[in-house]
Amino acid sequence: TLSEALLLAGKLAAENEIANAKIKLDEPKVIFAEAVRNMQGSCLLGDFAKAIGIGRNRLFKKLRDDGILMQSNKPYQKYCDQGLFVISEQIAFTDANGVTHPSWTTRLTGKGQVWLENRYRKSTQLVKA
Repeated sequence: TLSEALLLAGKLAAENEIANAKIKLDEPKVIFAEAVRNMQGSCLLGDFAKAIGIGRNRLFKKLRDDGILMQSNKPYQKYCDQGLFVISEQIAFTDANGVTHPSWTTRLTGKGQVWLENRYRKSTQLVKA
């Protein structure tokens, strides 16, 4: 009937207004996330941990426990292949016995930052780990 159609149209219009308001509210967050995701550089995991408000060691432990990082704190290859992490070679060091060892640093890409944020945002797993 006409009255049912008008009620339905009013209900749909109200739902549309709510959805548009949420889109408008989320717009700055989306712009920031896209900028981080598309950045060309990478950041240290310790710096990322500080930015999200947890300790570096807690983040490394959680990533190892979840099977993302190996015991050496290097990411498994599949996560590097997805573009989430990069490993950069550092200046080699020489131990007390005169043996030179290579040194590596795990870095998080912009895409990886967004991925980790989304993976752990809805839970307090990182904070309580």
